[in-house]
Amino acid sequence: GAGAGSMIPLSTVAGSAHSAEAGAFSFAVVSDLHHASETCDPWFERVVDTVKAENPVFCVLAGDLANDGKESSLLSVHEHFSQLECPLYAVPGNHDCDVTGDTRLYEKIFPDQLNYCFAHGNWQFMALDTTQGTEWRNTRISGSTLDWVERAVKDLDPDRPTVLISHFPLADPIPMTPLNAAELWNRLRPLKNIRMAFCGHHHGQVHVQGATPACTNICCALVRGNFDDDPRRGFWMVRAEAGSGTLSYEVRRVEQVEKVEQA
Repeated sequence: GAGAGSMIPLSTVAGSAHSAEAGAFSFAVVSDLHHASETCDPWFERVVDTVKAENPVFCVLAGDLANDGKESSLLSVHEHFSQLECPLYAVPGNHDCDVTGDTRLYEKIFPDQLNYCFAHGNWQFMALDTTQGTEWRNTRISGSTLDWVERAVKDLDPDRPTVLISHFPLADPIPMTPLNAAELWNRLRPLKNIRMAFCGHHHGQVHVQGATPACTNICCALVRGNFDDDPRRGFWMVRAEAGSGTLSYEVRRVEQVEKVEQA
């Protein structure tokens, strides 16, 4: 795989993009939103308008929806993104655990969205809770998530193109990948066609190819920046081809509103 921070050309990550093949579809992946207070709401109105203009078939929220785990922030994010005219799929991040130390508040507002699978077209998706409470580095994926994965893969088609969704990065060269990520990939071995793991937590674009295909994104927050000083805020737009099982993805920038200091 590539080293941390390296950029792999899109064509080598994704295969051929934008074919005219019937059944291709596009979806959005938004990570590290860090809603802190009502001062963030105009920003998220702009984010949602920008996502909506892309006409995704669904939207993924890859964790750290709230900046400090407040119920009001989680509710606000849910309300904003519910304005999209498409399904919303979320996973929790460590900052979504700040108030309770666990995912209880997140689960109240995003019920049944810890560890779960969904499908679109001939693609299957596995969304994972990779949090260890509020810990942010040197973490471990919980035994309950690993056990769930072991059961879930038995119900999935081993040959269908598959996408993973996780807040924490899932490939070792990426900073802050859980210490036991290899245990997760071991349980995923029955799935022969994992095309990508879309992850958050590391605010910046990193792409890793090979046995553990994974990427992280720039953040989509008003009160937080990117670790590599990339000035952009935005999200991935991902195109999935129907028969070929190839993915292409690129950043869609959200034009910045006036930045507020972190609350």
